[in-house]
Amino acid sequence: MRMILAAALAVLAVRPAEARMERAYIGTFTNTSGGRVGQLGPRGEGIYLTEIDSDTGRMTTPRLVAKTPSPTWLVADPARGVLYACNYYHGFADPAQPRGAGAISAFRIDKASGDLTLINQVSVGDAPAQAALDPSGKWLVAANYDYGSAAVVPVAADGRLGAYTDLVKPQGPAGPGQAADTPPGNLATSGHDHSRMHGVVFDPSGKYVILDDAGLDRISVFTLDNAGKLEKVADYPQAAGSAPRHSIFGGGGRILYTLFEQNAKIAVSDFDPATGRVRQRQMVSMLPPGFAGSVSGAELLLSKDGRDIYASGRFHDVIVHFRVGKDGLLTYVGEVPAQTNFVRGLAADPSGGLLLAMGQYGDNVVAFRRDAKTGAPLPLNLYAPVPSPVAMVFADPGP
Repeated sequence: MRMILAAALAVLAVRPAEARMERAYIGTFTNTSGGRVGQLGPRGEGIYLTEIDSDTGRMTTPRLVAKTPSPTWLVADPARGVLYACNYYHGFADPAQPRGAGAISAFRIDKASGDLTLINQVSVGDAPAQAALDPSGKWLVAANYDYGSAAVVPVAADGRLGAYTDLVKPQGPAGPGQAADTPPGNLATSGHDHSRMHGVVFDPSGKYVILDDAGLDRISVFTLDNAGKLEKVADYPQAAGSAPRHSIFGGGGRILYTLFEQNAKIAVSDFDPATGRVRQRQMVSMLPPGFAGSVSGAELLLSKDGRDIYASGRFHDVIVHFRVGKDGLLTYVGEVPAQTNFVRGLAADPSGGLLLAMGQYGDNVVAFRRDAKTGAPLPLNLYAPVPSPVAMVFADPGP
């Protein structure tokens, strides 16, 4: 009997701990809009779900959980168990927009299976590139790219979306399609025919909304009142043709990092949470010395511990690593191949130990391990097949 018990205890001692599986939703370009034409896509069908082992980086085969047009940006609301998707297309009817409009869709997350059920879908008057949920959970603000606008959408207690309460359409002179400091041989141009809102983020307090206008080359600060109306605080013009695309906060909400699409640079700015003032302190390149050729900055990601920033570069197809100093300034560390084609979205798992990259033309998601000491993204040679992926968010499946 003692021998049997000892053998059983020995088996338990060597049995590996249960894997930490995290649910990740992946948004794609569908054939309604975006990407290349012809054989190379876009070929997504909507939102896909994979489960990722945080210890190994292995991903289950993604499965389609919601058919919806081009959900190219996703926002998770864990408190309500809701997932919001930016539908980047013009097939939604809007009486105020005769050319058609894109939408924001709200989905209920099934705790047991992770399946998505559509709650409702509302027009945002344009094609949304990004959206952000305010800290109170009462409002979504969409940055609309194609026509150039920002929409405010009310959110009910159950996650249902209401008709937009404001639609701001910035005006300004058209700029050049390329920045003066773009790398030699960069043939990738950015749209500067009019306003093209691309990025939106709330400061941690929820008092201010930051909007990146890639068409008018400016970063704008707004406040949002209780009636769902945006009020301009200030515009901060950027270099002509630079195309500010995506901003994130660091330093406890006192530092704003902005990625520029056209010249592949990142700005580091002080942010005053009392006034909303933005003051630029640093501009760093995503590119190695002497780089020449086409490149286009895509997305920024701050590590969970705040020590590292990662940026994705399309055409060049790399993940660029910067170390964050105590003062918030960035030091270029290096780049690693993204191991896919036309890398776009970046995501980190809840543990902060994994980095995931979306390959829009590679039709896959690629996993990297973040080195605990150096922060370097280390290739794991692990992939998941997804057609035309562009964005990923993690959503806790709950108890």
